[in-house]
Amino acid sequence: MGLVRSAGIWLVMVCSAGCLVDPDAPCGDRFSKVSDGACACPAGTIVVGGACSPCAEHQHSEGNQCICDEGYEAAAGSSECVALTDEPSDPVVSATGGCSSSAECDAGLLCDVYGSRECVAAPNGFGRACTRASDCEGSEATFCDTFASRTCQVQGCAELSGVCPGDMICCNYAILSTSLCIPTDHAPGGQCPAPGEPVMRSEAP
Repeated sequence: MGLVRSAGIWLVMVCSAGCLVDPDAPCGDRFSKVSDGACACPAGTIVVGGACSPCAEHQHSEGNQCICDEGYEAAAGSSECVALTDEPSDPVVSATGGCSSSAECDAGLLCDVYGSRECVAAPNGFGRACTRASDCEGSEATFCDTFASRTCQVQGCAELSGVCPGDMICCNYAILSTSLCIPTDHAPGGQCPAPGEPVMRSEAP
């Protein structure tokens, strides 16, 4: 029996009685042996399905997760890491002929379907990679989704009559004791990802 580690995550590799281990390379070709004797994935990779999977560009491994490098953050609605900028949080970029959904906007922009029908900047911090609530402090996206996307999300829309930035959908999550603004590409047909319940928008932003 052997152990494989990646940034604090351990996987058990079981060998049957007939399994042969090369004493000169006990970790095989995919893993490397570290000072405490464990077999670890190389830097910049995480354990996926018992193998080492590389992180994407501008990411590094931490806690068996791929995290954006310093100076980068996750693009809104995407796992891609993009460079941080000093631009204001609310620039407006017009879409040709007006937009009808955020799918028509560039990365980091949302379609203001209830107002100008232009592509506007997503809330500051939305989509930023996080592992704890403190990673989202000081932004407009204060909830760290540690269950799925591991990114900062906009919360509290139920208290605002279901109003969310752009064309996002307000979903109430009783199990989390909060409501979150969900991008439309994650809520097809206006249906919230389970176990969320949609909150009907009752007034203009």
